[in-house]
Amino acid sequence: MAHDSSERTAPDITCREVVGWTSAYLDEHVGDPIKVRLALHLSTCVGCGTYVKQIASIRNLLGLLPGAAEEPARRDRVRRIFSARQQRL
Repeated sequence: MAHDSSERTAPDITCREVVGWTSAYLDEHVGDPIKVRLALHLSTCVGCGTYVKQIASIRNLLGLLPGAAEEPARRDRVRRIFSARQQRL
């Protein structure tokens, strides 16, 4: 997956932007224009498609852990930390 913001694999969105929007996209907290842009990018960029599938799998597995549903504050904290770390990469 390319992270160079000047490299575009689909119109109007970069791989770096996909990384930034992944959690919101998986939570369905993005509007239709962003959703369409992400879907277009994911349909043409194998690396980003793999990344989003991996994040979705990890999130689904974490949701199966005992107590995961009862502690949304902890889940949100982990998401914020993960997102901040990804943005630094």
